[in-house]
Order: sequence, then structure tokens, then C-alpha cells
Amino acid sequence: TVQPSNTTVNNGFTPSVQVTIRDAYGNTRTDAANLITITGSAGLTLGVITQTNAVNGIATFTGMTVGGISATGYTLTATAAGLTPISSTLFAITGFGSAAQLLWAQPPTTPQTQTQSFSPAPSIRATDVYSNTVTTYATAITIERVSGTGTFTNNTATPSSGVATFSSLQYNTAEVITVRGISGALTPTTNVNITINSS
Repeated sequence: TVQPSNTTVNNGFTPSVQVTIRDAYGNTRTDAANLITITGSAGLTLGVITQTNAVNGIATFTGMTVGGISATGYTLTATAAGLTPISSTLFAITGFGSAAQLLWAQPPTTPQTQTQSFSPAPSIRATDVYSNTVTTYATAITIERVSGTGTFTNNTATPSSGVATFSSLQYNTAEVITVRGISGALTPTTNVNITINSS
């Protein structure tokens, strides 16, 4: 009855999604109280309420939230035992949730050269749990050595629009190292192994 509208990450629909139970002639079954379940298309995460019983033949999903990668082309599908499923019209999710993790935008490549700036310059994105870049994130991000004995220089950068670029990153020792990106309480990047050659 009420189709999902475009919305933002981790928010709901305005107005709330409604599903109406009808007979074969299109009449609302006002006596119906079936349990209706809503599922999302690939990549969608639904929250708060995904099941409710119809009242006078209409199920209203007040407070249902959606999350996923910012994109268009999502749908919802309503199902109930003994009834024909129905899918919604397309809708879009935009924006981002709270910063939760770090992802490599440009991982460090190997090999690199001792005491020379890494090329290409590594970069790291601050993202929500769905991997959307959190463009408001401005806390410093650091590339740290997990294994190895040498020292980095210029290994901390402040993000711009949620992305930190390490344009002058250097390492002072020829060896094989493992690195990762860290920032506060965010989940670090995956580890990357790099061979540092002598200059």
C-alpha cells in the first residue's frame, strides 16, 4: 500500500512501509491478521521491525530501518504463509553511518625503497560497517609497523572527506615488514606485507 521511499543509511522510511492483504479481486481483506515478513534485496540490512501482524488487513512497519552500501536499486519483499509474495518498487540509500572501521583505499605496494617516499602514496578510508566512506571523519590515521625493526616517517595523516593520504611516507630500513592502519577505536585495516629494498 505504501512503497519504501529513498532514505539514508541506518534510518527508516517516511511514511512507514505498509502491506495490504487483498483478495483475488483487489479488495482489502479487513478480517486478515496474517503475520507479514519483510526481507531486503542483496546488500540490505533491515532492523528494528521486520515482522508484524496485519490489522484489518494492513501491516504497518513503523520504525523499520535499513542499512547498506549507498546505492540505488534496492527492493523489499513481503511474504506471508499461504499468500503470494510481493516486491516493492526500487529505492535508494544514501549517506553513511557512524565510523566503525578503516579500509585501504590505496594499499601500500611492494617493493618500496628505503628512505624514499612510497609510490604510489598509500591512502586509507574511514568507513561505516557497510563500507561507506564517512566523509565527516577527521581524526588522525596512522600507518603502524606490525613486524619489522625500522622506523616510519610521515606515517600519520589527517583525513580529508574521510580519506587519509600518506604522500610522504618513508621507511628507514631494508627488510620485509607488515603494516596496518589504525585510528582510535576503529577496527584497523587488514595487514599488508611490504618488501623494503636498499636505496
